[in-house]
Amino acid sequence: MKAKIIMITSGKGGVGKSSICAGLGYYLARLGKKVLILEMDSGLRCLDIMLGVSERTVHDISDVLCGRCEPIKAIYSSPITDNLSMMPATLRPDSNYSSKLFYKLCKGLSHYYDFILIETPAGFGRTLIDITRVCDLALLIVTPDPISMRDAKILSDYLDAHGLTRQRIVINKVKTTRGRLEVLPHLDVVIDTVLEPLIGVIPYEPEMVRALAQGRMISTRYTAGVAIQNIARRLTGEFVELAVE
Repeated sequence: MKAKIIMITSGKGGVGKSSICAGLGYYLARLGKKVLILEMDSGLRCLDIMLGVSERTVHDISDVLCGRCEPIKAIYSSPITDNLSMMPATLRPDSNYSSKLFYKLCKGLSHYYDFILIETPAGFGRTLIDITRVCDLALLIVTPDPISMRDAKILSDYLDAHGLTRQRIVINKVKTTRGRLEVLPHLDVVIDTVLEPLIGVIPYEPEMVRALAQGRMISTRYTAGVAIQNIARRLTGEFVELAVE
């Protein structure tokens, strides 16, 4: 077994990167895949709450990367579904680590999982470059507004320059009024700006925020849940028609 390693990233904060990372992990696991989520946003940990492991967390990824514990001690199984585990980020914003150990960790863990999802911090820097070096694919999380689109294009070019050319766009928090987008004339503007293929469109759904804050996942009774599940299915190689309303 060798995991497909996927970066969940964005050019700016607040686009729903953590929610989508948690949702994709959940639905990939529900499809029978063994999934590990690595949270790399130092000082701003939240996936442990979303995945229901916060009360059990003792060690984090910085403990592993600084040699304070073995990886198995920092991996926590999520109670929300089988086959889903995570390694949480550190709560220390100034945490330092070895890039060599990070590469070795990801390559070693890849033999035990089908998918490894890595949530990146927003913006650029050494951590993003380190993550880029181990990933097979980047999912660029974009909201349909000019600032997010511009930042996503800058990020996409940055990833290209560092060798990660396989990228896909996920358009999140899509709001409509009477069937019309609230900000843009149409979603093609996002694709034309970022210049990467589209893999999914997720509508704005307040229930997603409530569910994740309570350590549970949005269900497929909601359109957003169906959209995330369909992205997970596409990541497994299944053909799912991309329906954009």
